[in-house]
Amino acid sequence: MEHSINDIDNASHMLGVLKIEVGENILSSIFQERLSNTQGHYYLIDRNNQIISALDGFIGIQMDADFIDKYPLREQRGSFTATYNARNYQGTYYKLPQEEWLLLGLEPLDVMLQGNTAIRNVLLIAVIVIVLIFLIAITLFSARILGPLGKLRSLMRKIENEDFNVQFPVKGNDEIALLGQSLNNCPSA
Repeated sequence: MEHSINDIDNASHMLGVLKIEVGENILSSIFQERLSNTQGHYYLIDRNNQIISALDGFIGIQMDADFIDKYPLREQRGSFTATYNARNYQGTYYKLPQEEWLLLGLEPLDVMLQGNTAIRNVLLIAVIVIVLIFLIAITLFSARILGPLGKLRSLMRKIENEDFNVQFPVKGNDEIALLGQSLNNCPSA
């Protein structure tokens, strides 16, 4: 890295140049500390599209120009989706304007979406359990309502066949119980 040192009183008068050399191993260790659990690729690329630091050992290699041109990185920072070597990636970048460097990260989409798959599976199981609970509740509710109605219907068929010796078991105080009580109060012939 080089930076000019200018006079405070006269900014156009350059006093000197400050040159800082940072070893690639230091840059790589910064990546390593923060990105140790990743399967992605992270590159520090100079103005000539040459990789100057990377976790995967591609230091000094020219970044694929077709890849850089395919995803125009116009903003100071941003993200994009990319296909590289037949794999889908979520790309993020950050430009370091003074050095004209580009910090580029490519994280495999399938790795990023693993958490979403687990959430989807849990939600799917929860929906199935809820549907089963509702089906059981509906079945029990229907049996409670339709059971006495079926009994009342069978007693009415007996009456249609002129068998008037019927009794409906009255349980509760709902409409079906009241109807059954009325049937019980009918005079038998």
